Amino acid sequence: MTDEMHRYLKDEYGIVIDSTSSPDFAYNELLTDASVVSSLLRHQQEQMENCHPVVAGTLFAKRYSVLFMGLLDAFNRFDCLVIPRLNSGGIRCIEDGCMEFVIHKYDVFSSQNGHDTNEAWVRWLTSHLTPLLTKVSDETKAKLSHMYSLISHNLFQIDLQMEQSEPEHADEYRQNLHTLIDDGVKSANPLNMTFKLIDNGTESYYVRKNCCLAYLKQNRDRSSCCGTCPLLHN
Repeated sequence: MTDEMHRYLKDEYGIVIDSTSSPDFAYNELLTDASVVSSLLRHQQEQMENCHPVVAGTLFAKRYSVLFMGLLDAFNRFDCLVIPRLNSGGIRCIEDGCMEFVIHKYDVFSSQNGHDTNEAWVRWLTSHLTPLLTKVSDETKAKLSHMYSLISHNLFQIDLQMEQSEPEHADEYRQNLHTLIDDGVKSANPLNMTFKLIDNGTESYYVRKNCCLAYLKQNRDRSSCCGTCPLLHN
């Protein structure tokens, strides 16, 4: 990993790759101890004015999608995919339920090895993302399928933005997206979804399958929904 990529991930996505940084909540505890997940979510609820647990759980997934957006962006921009090791690093809490992602150790897979990269990625999803979101779902009763869809949608969104800004690399970027959403040889990929594309001539975007529920923190004011929310496209 280059210093440039290191700085970019930190500045743009809050992804901190530093073996000296200590997270507030370590992955090796979050993935094995439901009480640690409970503590994290209670802390985030308090930051969000004690919102309903389902809202906190759903927004956890939306905020966690920033990690995935950063990894795809870096995959496109720097031609390598960072796949964190299972039990290293963790989550650092910042304001309003947002997070930084601390990665202590990592593997870098070249995009030239697409099949191997896809397999390693799907194994990481199976051993990291699924257990983490399952614990969040158990704690908050947020729907697991909704949480997956929020992460998958933001992968589609960042891909679309980069394809539009650099059309000469569109095919490459689209292939990198599929590395992250296609099923593995032995395991299904929970992020393997499709979304409705809106193209009104001035902008293009994918409509979410599920609302992130953030508008419930704003007295149910739908005008506060993001432009990709399905509540605005019924």
